[in-house]
Amino acid sequence: MSVIQDVFSYAVRGNGKFILIIGSVIHVMSYLMGFAPLIGIIANWILFAYFCAIYFQIIETTATGSTEAPEFPEISNPVGDLLVPMCKVCGVALAVFSPLIAYLFAVDTPSAGVVFALAGAAAVYFPMAMMAVVVLGYLGAMGPQIVVPAICRAGGLYWLSVFLLLMLYLGQIYVVDAVEGIPFLGQIVSAVVSMYLLMTNGRMLGIIYRERREEMGWI
Repeated sequence: MSVIQDVFSYAVRGNGKFILIIGSVIHVMSYLMGFAPLIGIIANWILFAYFCAIYFQIIETTATGSTEAPEFPEISNPVGDLLVPMCKVCGVALAVFSPLIAYLFAVDTPSAGVVFALAGAAAVYFPMAMMAVVVLGYLGAMGPQIVVPAICRAGGLYWLSVFLLLMLYLGQIYVVDAVEGIPFLGQIVSAVVSMYLLMTNGRMLGIIYRERREEMGWI
């Protein structure tokens, strides 16, 4: 099986099917909980944290050589198992996309070229930064002294992965927009697509590290 086949079939083979289905159901539940303001907000944050834990586990198990999706994460320590992964995901996203956000807030008429450049740089930087934080285990691993050399050393596999992820997320936008007006079915399709992308994203990052571990020299 080629790397691309492995990545795209990961969520629909073996244990991946159960994570995809159950995760999608949880995703729909989070949407329904949104109708209860306070409870919905709390529940959505908890579910988001759980999805972050799943994402981390997929990257970790893939990086260590697993060929199938893992079991659902066991939550014995809510802080370490839920809160920490969520904070790491949010921290990396905020740090990586903050230049773009700051520019959009600071300029009355943003330049399309600058927006494109900042968004492109963030899109290239974020996957490796996220992988570094998961593999090395601390938020400071997203620093350029670790991420930039790793991007260079990972070579074409990383750039291919970034391109594929970009295409997947653009596809998600198209699909979700197409079904947005369909009651309930729209939420189901959106949930399945989102869960599939989360699993595919995690698998892709784990494979990059597994295949380029020696070149990247993190551990």
